[in-house]
Amino acid sequence: MKKMPSYKKQIKGEKQVKFQNTYNILSEKMTNPISIVDCYKMLQEQMMIVNDLHANIYFDSEYFNKDDYDDKKKLEDFINSDNFKNHPRTNKDLVFLKSDLKVKTKNSFEGIYNYGKKVTIGIYKTKDENYHAVVLTSDSKIWEPGQIKFKAKRNEFGKYDVLAYDDFTRKLMMVKSLTFENGRFWKYKKIDNSTNFEIEVNNETNWDFKQLNIDTQYIYFGDFSSFSSKKQESI
Repeated sequence: MKKMPSYKKQIKGEKQVKFQNTYNILSEKMTNPISIVDCYKMLQEQMMIVNDLHANIYFDSEYFNKDDYDDKKKLEDFINSDNFKNHPRTNKDLVFLKSDLKVKTKNSFEGIYNYGKKVTIGIYKTKDENYHAVVLTSDSKIWEPGQIKFKAKRNEFGKYDVLAYDDFTRKLMMVKSLTFENGRFWKYKKIDNSTNFEIEVNNETNWDFKQLNIDTQYIYFGDFSSFSSKKQESI
């Protein structure tokens, strides 16, 4: 990490003190054996002190193969595994949480979001001023209400750094500097946001161009990302 140009440029003065203090605290926690998940989280905590969108730590372990989603036996084995049973969950009452989040405004990061047609999540602020995203309702085979989908922290640029679990494999990932705007965050959209043009164009074409008005042009790329509405609907 210290060889990165971004580290050499940024980590000076007060930031160098913060970097070293964080290192000392995390090092003490690693004196005893810890899980690979906890180790990954600690390494990311250290890494996030350096503002570098292109620097990341990747988590190799996968706990479910998305190709096995329709395999009843393998799916059942995953549901009965320790990894699924011990997946982080909220300690909040989901009924009260949904009631509280329903009254959040469209411009509030907190609220209820749809993910495709099968899952809704609730994003709420925690006591440490971070955010948790919890599954509220689910018709998915591999996500249960109460399970944590991701954790987010607002950064100094007004965007959000997200520690998330892959939709299928439960592989941990850090996604940096995501924008919340117009009731949309990453691949999640608030329940009162009904516009969906960014996901598909009537299933007719893989790309589209429109002149919406004299100042605005619209371009749709169906395969610009590996994420798609088909993937949403399959979860």
